Amino acid sequence: MGPTCQSLFLSFSVHLLPPAPPGCGAATRRGSCTEAEAENDPFDVIHSESVAMFHCWARDVPNLVVSWHGISLEALHSRIYQDLTRGEDERMSPASNHSLAQSVYRVLSEVHFFRSYVHHVAISDTTGEMLRDVYQIPNRRVHVILNGVDEAQFEPDAALGRAFREDLRLPKGANLVLGVSGRLVKGADLVLVAVGQISLSLP
Repeated sequence: MGPTCQSLFLSFSVHLLPPAPPGCGAATRRGSCTEAEAENDPFDVIHSESVAMFHCWARDVPNLVVSWHGISLEALHSRIYQDLTRGEDERMSPASNHSLAQSVYRVLSEVHFFRSYVHHVAISDTTGEMLRDVYQIPNRRVHVILNGVDEAQFEPDAALGRAFREDLRLPKGANLVLGVSGRLVKGADLVLVAVGQISLSLP
């Protein structure tokens, strides 16, 4: 750990909040901790995950950054495509039906309150288009910064790649390798189903 990181780490204040049942004011307790810290030394910037910071606390923060890991319109698109994979004789589950209905309301809610943000940074052209076309955010307030890897800093390592393939016991002659890394909720099972269907259609 370098001196800069070390000094930052030593300046951290950690507030441990015991778990609370749903609806018992966890957000209020987080807001109280934020206010207590700000009284000693005002924050330059506060970074919140989605709407973890309620408006009653966020409205007095001059520099607030909010990260959204997938807007509701993207989630609605995913649910629509998932339903299109349903067999002709397969009924839509009550859970899927409820999820689709709720997704529409979430999109409408986001369209209304996303206007409160001064700037929007999208990590793909598609998300930028959604913010402009559906969420009605003016073009001057939407900035697209593609989420990628700096190849000048992170170059492929052939030896490490070979070792990784050996650990996975991949055949040496395999020229097409598909893999999924992430939580199962992301739909890794759909990739397996798709690969199975493609393999059946190919000679």
